[in-house]
Amino acid sequence: MSSLPEAISKHKGKIRLSVRITVSALAAYAVNTWLQLPQGYWIAFTAIV
Repeated sequence: MSSLPEAISKHKGKIRLSVRITVSALAAYAVNTWLQLPQGYWIAFTAIV
């Protein structure tokens, strides 16, 4: 069984990508909420892709 720092070190690239995608989706959601677009869910889909 590995420790948490070892696991983070081993999967550092995957964790960074996950954080970047999450931040971009949340930012897109915030923009959608701010602008109150009728079909704003497409903003989050586009940010994720």
